[in-house]
Amino acid sequence: MQDITGYLTTVASVITALTIIAGFISVTTARGKKAIAVWFNKLNEPLNKATLCILRKSIRETCLECINKGYMTDEDFENITESSEAYDGLGGNSYTHKLVEKAMTTLPVKRGGDT
Repeated sequence: MQDITGYLTTVASVITALTIIAGFISVTTARGKKAIAVWFNKLNEPLNKATLCILRKSIRETCLECINKGYMTDEDFENITESSEAYDGLGGNSYTHKLVEKAMTTLPVKRGGDT
């Protein structure tokens, strides 16, 4: 009987220890995830700013070029669409959004054989 009692006590101790460890890991993981996210955002902030600047320049140049020639090609349309979606995702500003809107709503798209 003492063997069974000793065995049950050992099992209960192990279960208690595992429960405490699991609780500690879950709390630490939540804090750890937040700390990692903050660190990752700080690490990526310069890269995001650089990407935003490059996208802004590219979008503005393409839009102004299309506005000056009075139309856009399929490639221009695709480049503006994809770049402006990425630019929006990074928090781009309203001037570039207005320029994209002007190009997309006022300019005809000339297909491959139309140019």
